[in-house]
Amino acid sequence: MAISGIGPSQFARFWAPWVSDEDSRSECVIAIARVILSSSALLIVWFEPTDPAEHASRVHALLAIYTVFAVFALLLLMCTRIATSRWARMVVLTCDLLFAILLTSLTRGPASPFFAFLMFGVLSAACRWGAQETLVTTAAVVGALGVEAVLVGTTTPWSIRVLEGDLGLSRPLVRSVYVGIAGLLLAALAEKEKQRRQEIATITSIVDQAGMAAGPDGTLEAVLGVMLRAFGSDRAVLALKQTLTGRVFLWNAVAAPDAGDAIVTSSELSDEQQGCYLFPLPGRVWHAARARTRTWFDLLSLDADGKGLPTAVVTLPPALFAGHRRDSVLGVSIAFGDEWSGRLLLVDPGIDSSRQAALRLALRLARQIGPAAHQGYVLGILRARAAGMERARLARELHDGVVQSLIVAEIQVEVVRRRAARDSPLCADALTHIQSLLRDEIRNVRELTHRLKTTESHAAPLPGLTDLVARFERDTGIQARLVSDTGAAAIPARASDEVSHILQEGLVNVRKHSGARHVLVRAAAAHGRLMLSIEDDGRGFPFSGRRSQAELTAGHEGPAVIMERVQALGGELSVESTPGHGARLDVAVPLLS
Repeated sequence: MAISGIGPSQFARFWAPWVSDEDSRSECVIAIARVILSSSALLIVWFEPTDPAEHASRVHALLAIYTVFAVFALLLLMCTRIATSRWARMVVLTCDLLFAILLTSLTRGPASPFFAFLMFGVLSAACRWGAQETLVTTAAVVGALGVEAVLVGTTTPWSIRVLEGDLGLSRPLVRSVYVGIAGLLLAALAEKEKQRRQEIATITSIVDQAGMAAGPDGTLEAVLGVMLRAFGSDRAVLALKQTLTGRVFLWNAVAAPDAGDAIVTSSELSDEQQGCYLFPLPGRVWHAARARTRTWFDLLSLDADGKGLPTAVVTLPPALFAGHRRDSVLGVSIAFGDEWSGRLLLVDPGIDSSRQAALRLALRLARQIGPAAHQGYVLGILRARAAGMERARLARELHDGVVQSLIVAEIQVEVVRRRAARDSPLCADALTHIQSLLRDEIRNVRELTHRLKTTESHAAPLPGLTDLVARFERDTGIQARLVSDTGAAAIPARASDEVSHILQEGLVNVRKHSGARHVLVRAAAAHGRLMLSIEDDGRGFPFSGRRSQAELTAGHEGPAVIMERVQALGGELSVESTPGHGARLDVAVPLLS
């Protein structure tokens, strides 16, 4: 428990301010305690030697050597990180126990006043590691006490009286019981501290990854990767329902073979598929372990307060396992601000301790996932707004600066051309060509400013597409018409900007290359996908017929920029061309958030 706001980490930082990580601080605290223990013991026995008197000089020498060792270990920690490696810790612990055994053997064995040196070894093991290492160290200390009871003279028949002493049977037994009880309690505390550190590290990683990720997709992908590593699972599934629209999206994360970032795919679930992931189960968090058959699972669940609910037997949806045999599933309900709610599923988590402890850990982590993911979501919106404001500023600069300068230059060329038309027809033709180039550049810069003004939208796409088509018709004189059947569907933030750019690029290609007189744009949303088609009556492409994106890529044909944008969205592109009569581009992109 922290006192006056000072916790264990702050305490370690106070004693060891020259190191930054938690393990190094713990090792430095142990090293400082070792120096204090050894030097104070040396000072005490210097003024009041211990019994038996014939070993006093040896005790002085051992304490002096141990003090030098303690100071050397502390200096080594301050100068290099090698001393914090696991093998170095094992060597130091072995030296601590060896000195403690020698000191207690020379000073009445289990009744020695240096019994604290043995306990120091157990305490340092608990500070360094978890329960297993602490129990092993405790067993070593109890064994050392038993060996000392045999070596030092006692009233027991098995004593070999290598060293002089006067011990009964009760003292070794009582000391062994003390060490055993202390070791058990310290092991329990060490395991709790180890779990606490792992939990804090996981939460910190979740918050950091959520802060660095761009937008809700990047945030969720980062969080899923952290959860996979935290629970040792090979697959994580996150199903989230959007409160406003009622749509359900699925993120499927698979652990990478090289222990790197998880491989995450996303999709939208139909009404029939939602039951495979949002099926009803009691409790806020639960763990289903495979029972005697392939379909039945023993369910252990906890409520929102971490209290256990009655154990039940359930059948999980077969589609959850995607055709692979799995032994267990851990599920936890999460909230993503007020906009999202859903469930996180971890397939085959590595649960080393009890199931209830793992469920409580998942419940605590889930309480951090929601705020962290919401933070990433808000940051993504703020970044998009900031980028939109910057694009709008650049558009104004181009319109008020470059465009106006080009218009003035075009007017001046027009004046000069009219004067030259009377005196030099050849010069007038050249000026006419320059004037045409200036008009094209003015149109191109205006199109660029319109692109920069395009911002991401969470509303229906119809107004934005209508503006693009209307502006194209107004600027080029080509008749253009939009037919939309999107209904209440909306282009989510992830795809809206790219879809607008695809339409803009397609209309620019029509103006520059097709020579068309009419353009028809169709937009429709169905089955979780947005379909966009651009059809014109111009020259068409050099080929005849319909070609997919793979065929276009292999033949180095078609609109390269549009193909790159569609591929980045995970969509599909196809082109149908009739040379001399026109062409049609069909684009289909997933409606993912």
